[in-house]
Amino acid sequence: MGSWEMATLAGAGGLRSTPGDMMRFLEANLNAEVTPLQDVLAHARELHGPFDDANAMGLGWLVSSTGVRWHNGQTYGHHAFIAFDPDEGWGLALLSNTASHQVTALGQAISKFLEGRQFNSLELPPKIVELPLEILKRYVGRYELAPGAEFTMTLKEGVLHAHLMDQRSLPIYPKSETRFFYRAGPASLEFEVSEEGDVTGLIFRQVETEAPARRLP
Repeated sequence: MGSWEMATLAGAGGLRSTPGDMMRFLEANLNAEVTPLQDVLAHARELHGPFDDANAMGLGWLVSSTGVRWHNGQTYGHHAFIAFDPDEGWGLALLSNTASHQVTALGQAISKFLEGRQFNSLELPPKIVELPLEILKRYVGRYELAPGAEFTMTLKEGVLHAHLMDQRSLPIYPKSETRFFYRAGPASLEFEVSEEGDVTGLIFRQVETEAPARRLP
């Protein structure tokens, strides 16, 4: 999977890094003596406003209710997670060559373990089921979520791809003959098939929401 090139907004997904880089960055945040940028880093770690029910917002950092600073990011084929506790003096970084929300879930579980808090076991990704090309081909087409909002299913090198409007096309993988999942995030698709074997629509699921879509001629 090729890297994204984002010359204008490189900080939003075009930076390259290594585990060594991440360790130096963590050390600089945990030990002010190692960098002349200590005042800048300290300002970034401060609370600057609310974010959601579980986190506040620093400058580039999410701040948990227990004071852990963390952030994550994902592009095609890559996922990163970093977290540290400035009071307790620990930090961790995870870099993956797979674009999967499971990396953040793992990082958050390790963070809770280091805090001495209880954490939930991780849900493993579904096992990919091998489907004949003839079955995959019948799902190719357009599906209407709402007027002006469509899914387009295409087949590329034997892998089904889902394209929602102006978003990027993403591969989806079968866990049964009609149910598919995304590796890029917690979402799935289930195709609706009639008794005659005709594909009539699909259901898009993400977290706790469901959205049906009818197949277009």
